[in-house]
Amino acid sequence: MNIRALEHGEVNICIEQILSEDREEKFGTDGRKRKHLAYALMDGDKMLGGVTGRLESQGFHIQGLGLEKEIRGKQYGTELMKKIEEAAIKEGAKQLTVSTQDYQALGFYEKLGYSVFGKLKDWPFEGTTKYYLWKKVEEAN
Repeated sequence: MNIRALEHGEVNICIEQILSEDREEKFGTDGRKRKHLAYALMDGDKMLGGVTGRLESQGFHIQGLGLEKEIRGKQYGTELMKKIEEAAIKEGAKQLTVSTQDYQALGFYEKLGYSVFGKLKDWPFEGTTKYYLWKKVEEAN
């Protein structure tokens, strides 16, 4: 046996299969629901920002949110978050998570109802803090 570098996707597929088999062995089934969601803010054909996330069973993680600098502070981020949260809830999410840096959007997420459940100082570099946030959501009707 040996260890070698491969493309992220190749390794990820292998790991997902191994973890799926492990869950099935321990819990009798791997009935987890997995789905990626993404929304873009468009101005004609130009993408000005967007939000992405991944559903894992009943949990949804916001993987990224970004807007062009000139349109920040105009509620577009809030609109994108509401859109992806609604879609995640319709897909069965009961909790949402997101992470952010101290110099990014901590206050923004807190205003949207997210609560800090953890932080990591000096990550990814000295002098910054990474925050992990969580939000319990209501089920879709």
